[in-house]
Amino acid sequence: MNLMKKQQKLTIIVNPSAGNGRENKLIKIICSKLLEKSINIEVIESINSNNAKEIAYKSSLNGNTIVACGGDGHVSNIAPIVAKNNANFGIIPTGSGNDFAKSLDLNNIKNILLALINNKIKLIDLWKLNNRVFCSVANIGLSAQANKWANKQQLLNGSLLYFSSVIRTIFSYKPIELKIEIDNRTFEKKIWLIACSNTSLFGGGMNIAPFASPTDGLIDMVCVSNVSRYEFLKTFPKVYKGEHVNHNSISYLRGKKIIINQIRKNNIPVFADGEDYGNLPIIIENYNFKLKQLVP
Repeated sequence: MNLMKKQQKLTIIVNPSAGNGRENKLIKIICSKLLEKSINIEVIESINSNNAKEIAYKSSLNGNTIVACGGDGHVSNIAPIVAKNNANFGIIPTGSGNDFAKSLDLNNIKNILLALINNKIKLIDLWKLNNRVFCSVANIGLSAQANKWANKQQLLNGSLLYFSSVIRTIFSYKPIELKIEIDNRTFEKKIWLIACSNTSLFGGGMNIAPFASPTDGLIDMVCVSNVSRYEFLKTFPKVYKGEHVNHNSISYLRGKKIIINQIRKNNIPVFADGEDYGNLPIIIENYNFKLKQLVP
C-alpha cells in the first residue's frame, strides 16, 4: 500500500559509529540536495542507542519525519518507536550491510533522495523477537556465529565482510539440535542455520529468503539442515541470487508465529539486523504497529 503525504520536517538521527565512520560524505551530499529543494531538516548525532530512541520518540511525537542515518541495527533500534507514534520513517543507509534499505531499493543517492522528497509511504511489517523488534532478518546458527565475528571487524564492509565471516566460521561450526514451531507445525532438526525473514536480504546482500515480503503479514523461515560441510560450501554462493532454496537441505516455510528452543546445548546466540538479540529460546510474532516507510 503506497500513500502520498505532504512534506514534513525531517529529523535525521545519525549513528556516528555506523560503517566505521563512513557516513560523513553521504550525509553531506543528501543534506545539501535536501536544502536545495527547501526541505526543512535537522541533523542530530546520537550519543548511543538509548539517546537515538529518545530523539526519535520526542521528534516523532512532534509530527516530524524520522530519518535513520546508519546501518540495520540503527534502523531497527528506532523504527518501532516511530511506528508506534505513527510518524513517517526514512533511511540514509551508512552501515556495513544496509540490507533493510537495499530490500526497499534505497541503495543509491537518487532513490534515497526520491524517498525523502516525494514522501511516498509504504506500510511495512515489523516483528517482535521476545521483547525486542527487528525489521529484516533474525538468524540462528552458523550465520549468527559469523555475524558475531563480522561485528568485530574494522577493515571490511558489505558483502565481502559477511562472505568472509561465513567462510571463516564454517570450518569450526557444529550443527545444533533445535525444536521449531511455526504456527501449528512442530519439528526437531539438527540445523546449520535458520533465518526468519521479513525481507529477503541479510549478510550484506545475501538473498536468503527470495519470496519474503515485508507487507504480507507473514514471516518466511529458511532452515538449512542435513548437509555436509563440503555441500554447504558448494551451495553457499547461490544464496546471493536466491538459487539455494531448491537444494534438498533447505526447508522454506511461512507463518505468523515462530517458537524456537534448544534441545541440548545452551547459550545459543540469536542475531537480528546485524545485532546480538540474546540467546534461545525465542518467540517471533508480529509487532502491533506498521512502519510508515518512505520509499522511492
